[in-house]
Amino acid sequence: MTKMEKEKCEKLMYKGIAKAKNADNEFKLAEISKRNGDTVSFEINLSKANQYYGETCGICQVLSTLNFKHNDMKILHNLTY
Repeated sequence: MTKMEKEKCEKLMYKGIAKAKNADNEFKLAEISKRNGDTVSFEINLSKANQYYGETCGICQVLSTLNFKHNDMKILHNLTY
């Protein structure tokens, strides 16, 4: 793997971590909406959370397939399971 490829993979890894944090926030918003009885907001937030989570899982799978090694890959991997 070239230096430029490693840099792109690292950037993608951090993007995946950010998406996992977005998913967590959306899941929290969905829970609040559910408690308040706002079903429309609940469904919207849940859909957004699932989208972010799916993107995070996809990024993790791609980087794992490329055999990308980085200390923060453990963080990304833990956020997907």
